[in-house]
Amino acid sequence: MKMKTREVLRQVPWLGVVLILLVGVIASGAIVYARRPAEETEETVYHTVRFLDSDGTLIEEKQVAHGDAAIPPEMESTADGIVFDGWSKMLYSVGDSADVQPIYRDMREEKNTLYLDAAYGQLGETINAKIWLGGQVCLSGMELTIVYDPEVLEAFTCDPSSPFEVTETSEGSIKLRMAESENCTEAFCVANISYKISDNSSNIAKTKIRLEMKNPKVIRDGGEHGTDGNAVHGIVYPLS
Repeated sequence: MKMKTREVLRQVPWLGVVLILLVGVIASGAIVYARRPAEETEETVYHTVRFLDSDGTLIEEKQVAHGDAAIPPEMESTADGIVFDGWSKMLYSVGDSADVQPIYRDMREEKNTLYLDAAYGQLGETINAKIWLGGQVCLSGMELTIVYDPEVLEAFTCDPSSPFEVTETSEGSIKLRMAESENCTEAFCVANISYKISDNSSNIAKTKIRLEMKNPKVIRDGGEHGTDGNAVHGIVYPLS
C-alpha cells in the first residue's frame, strides 16, 4: 500500500502538498467551510401614482412599491352638493404607474340630499368625516338612520349638528331626528362621524355606510307635508 502511495505522489507531486495541508488542518482541530455566495436579491420596483384633480391639476404624486396600496390624499365633498364618490382606479395593489382622478357626483339639483364622502384608510386608522344635507334644501323634519358594519368599522361615533339629535344607538346603527319649527333652506353639515377601520378587515375590499332617510317633511300652506329626499351612501375602502 505504501509503495502505491509513493508511486502516486511521484506522478502527481502537488497532491503531496494538499495532503500535508489537510493533515495539518485536522491536527489543529480547525474545520473550514466553503461559503456559498449570497443569492442576489431583486431591487424593489416602484411605480409613480399621480393624483390629479378633475381639471388635470396635480394634487399629489407618490412612489409606491410594486404590489403595495397607494394611500390617496383626503378629498371632501362641497356643501352645495358636489359629492366625492371615490377615485377612478383601484388602489389596493399597484402594478404599474398610473394617473388617478377623483369621481364626483353632482347632486346640486336634487331635493334634500344626504351624502357622505368616500373614504380610504389603512387598517387601524381612524377616519373623521361629515354627513351633509345639500342640493335643493327645503326641509322641516326627518329621521335619519346611519347603518354600518361593526366588524369592519369600530368605535363608531356621531356628533350631530342642530337641529339634529341622536335618539337611539345600537351596534351597527345610529338613529337621529330632525325637528325644526321652520324650513331649513340652506345646505349644512348634519353630523360629524368618526370610526376606526378594523385591523381584521384586510380581506374586505369595501364596506358601505348607509344613510337611510325617513319621513322628510316641509312646512307649506300653514301645515307640515311630506316631501322628497335622497341619500348617497358613503363607501369605505380599507387599504392594507
